[in-house]
Amino acid sequence: MSVYLVSGLFALGGVALAGLFAEIRAARDGRARQTSELTSLKRQTYSKAIDQVELVSSKVARWAGADDKERDERLRDFWDELTLAYQIKSQILLTAQTSEPADTMTTVLGIYRKAVEDDERKLPKPREQVNEMIRRFRIDLGLLP
Repeated sequence: MSVYLVSGLFALGGVALAGLFAEIRAARDGRARQTSELTSLKRQTYSKAIDQVELVSSKVARWAGADDKERDERLRDFWDELTLAYQIKSQILLTAQTSEPADTMTTVLGIYRKAVEDDERKLPKPREQVNEMIRRFRIDLGLLP
């Protein structure tokens, strides 16, 4: 009788252990899937951010080169694109590990905004800040140390 009891306990322990391993594997697979989805979302968001910063830059250039008749229309176009850029920055704040990627994007957008607010007729060229923004995006994606 004790042999049957011991073998039954071993069988029950084996089933419990197999169930535990299956749960651990499912949890690990779920985390890996979430990480993959988050990384994909970050890549898409950062790509949109870079495109939007370039679009804002383009709108500033068009505004700076416009004559007095076109200037108001070009200014509205700039503000519309800047608003979209800040919306993308908010998405970055939601997905990034730190606020640094969003902060560097804010710095770049601030340079363009200041040029328009100060009524400068010259296109700012924040190459260093744009490169830093892209570097922060890459760090958050795990592409740089």
